[in-house]
Amino acid sequence: MEGKVLKNKSIEAISQRVLYAILGITVLIFAAFYLIGYDTPFVNDASFNAPLLTDGVLFWMYVLVFITIAFMFYSLYQSIRTIKVEGKIINGIPARKITYIVFAGTFVLMILTFLFGSTSSMQINGIVFSDKFWLQVTDMFVNTILLMLSLSVVVVIFGATRYRRSRRMQK
Repeated sequence: MEGKVLKNKSIEAISQRVLYAILGITVLIFAAFYLIGYDTPFVNDASFNAPLLTDGVLFWMYVLVFITIAFMFYSLYQSIRTIKVEGKIINGIPARKITYIVFAGTFVLMILTFLFGSTSSMQINGIVFSDKFWLQVTDMFVNTILLMLSLSVVVVIFGATRYRRSRRMQK
C-alpha cells in the first residue's frame, strides 16, 4: 500500500518530506544537546565542557554520513549503468563525457588538496595531533569541500545570469 502512495507523489514532494524530516530530527537533537546537560564539566579538566548528549549528536552524524555514502554509491552505480545502456549522448547532452570530467576533476582536486595540505601539528583541547598523513587527509577534505562549494556558488550565479547574457548577445 505504501508503494502506491509514494508512486503518486512527485520526486520533489518526496525529497521535500525527507529534507523536512532530517531537518526536524537534527533540530531536536541539537536542541536537546544544548538544553540538557550542556554545562556538565569535563572530569579531567573542569575548564572544559562535557555535554551529556555528545554521543547522540555523534551517532546522528554517523547515521547521516552512512546514508550519504550509501546514496553516493547507489547514484554512482546508476550513473554508470545508465551511461553504458543509453550511450554517449542523451538528449543532445554528452553525458558520458560530463561524467568522466566530473569524476576526473574531483579526483585531481582531491589529490592536489592532499599534496598542498598542511602537516603542521595542531593542539585541540590540550591534545597535540601530529600525524602528518591524517593532518593532510583532513586538510584535503576541508579544502576540497570549500573549493567545490565556492565553485558551485559561482556556477549558480553564472546560470542565474544566463538570461541577461543571452539578451546581450541577441542585440
